[in-house]
Amino acid sequence: MQRAEIQKQRAADKAAKAEKLAGLRKDTGGMGVALASMNKQAEEAKAKAAASELKAKLLSPNEVIKDANIEAALNATGGSALTLGSSVSARLAALKRK
Repeated sequence: MQRAEIQKQRAADKAAKAEKLAGLRKDTGGMGVALASMNKQAEEAKAKAAASELKAKLLSPNEVIKDANIEAALNATGGSALTLGSSVSARLAALKRK
């Protein structure tokens, strides 16, 4: 009878450890709560930083990478270097002139 009770307790302990490792249950102690809160704040700060970085990239002017081979190909086909990084309105104006 005692052996069955001990096995039952060990099985319950194993299940509790497995739940804890799987992230299904968290410690309710003060340190666990504080650590979870700090981790949550850190994740939120990382997300805000990533969003700010993406916003800065989207709002910054586009850098045009000039490639001599592309420019030569455009010139050979009658195109102009204007199409390599020009605004849409500048490209439309160039097309209307042709």
